[in-house]
Amino acid sequence: MKRIRNLFVGTVSLFALTALPMQFDFGNLGSFDLSSAHARGNGNGGGNGNGGGNGGGNGNGGKAEKGERGKSASAKDRSGSSSRATASRERKSSSKVKTAKAERVRGAQVAALPAAVELPEAKPVKEKNFRAKLAGLNSLNRNYHAYLNSQAPRMASIRAFVMDSAQLDIATAELAAANSTVAAAQVEFDSLLSNTEITPYDDAVGIYDDPTLAELEDRLEHLNSVTVAPEDEAAWAAEVDALEGLLESTEATALADAEEAAADAQQAADDAAVGTDDEALKQALLDAANENRVEQYGDDYVDDEMMDWAKDVLGVGGDFGKIDEVRESLEADSE
Repeated sequence: MKRIRNLFVGTVSLFALTALPMQFDFGNLGSFDLSSAHARGNGNGGGNGNGGGNGGGNGNGGKAEKGERGKSASAKDRSGSSSRATASRERKSSSKVKTAKAERVRGAQVAALPAAVELPEAKPVKEKNFRAKLAGLNSLNRNYHAYLNSQAPRMASIRAFVMDSAQLDIATAELAAANSTVAAAQVEFDSLLSNTEITPYDDAVGIYDDPTLAELEDRLEHLNSVTVAPEDEAAWAAEVDALEGLLESTEATALADAEEAAADAQQAADDAAVGTDDEALKQALLDAANENRVEQYGDDYVDDEMMDWAKDVLGVGGDFGKIDEVRESLEADSE
């Protein structure tokens, strides 16, 4: 009877145990753990076993829950930090890749240029204080009327240089016109000469092959100064008559006048050129400059840069500037 009662009690206990939500750890047969859900559901209940042990479900369940939450939060923190670190590494890596790619592209573009194409050179840095160095010379930019009417002693040399240069331009233009007139008169005279038959009475072969007017005049002078043999008198007289007729022609007279005018124009141009060379310009700049600037820079005050600037402003040579404006004014006044 006792055995039957024990069997009944064991069976009931078995059913009771199977009804509990237990999880067995088959890796450790000596113990088992209740699920976290069961611990939360029975946190206030005490468990009494046959062995007489009392387990406070509330304490252990709470600690387990807090521990799990702590571990979960810590895991999330570590996961977030890891994700951020990974993202940072990826961004750095991407930036390096983009930079390397850009360098390869630039290198490829330069390499793709034809061999004949020259890369632009770096522009030289101009002196920042050039205007300050000019100081009073900045007044060269004034209206051209100032060069015509200025009475300032400091500007006297500059004014003289501009006026002389303007006169030289006028003289040079007049010389060019005179030479053009000579060329036209020479064509007319050469045409007359080619249609005039003149035969040297002596052995002066080629004397009439493209001669100048001066050479023909010298020939006539020679003919009038020689003693002629009787047998050559007729030939001599024929040559003299033909040559005198040629030299007294309208064409010869026009050519002689043109050549004389050209000679005068050449002399005028030579005279006008005095005081218009680079040395005269440099001295004029020194005369017009501030004394403290000349003392500061010494002999190098009027350097190549300043000379180029002054020539550009004044219009020396092929540049158009104050000299050209003054010349135009002088030409207008002379008309």
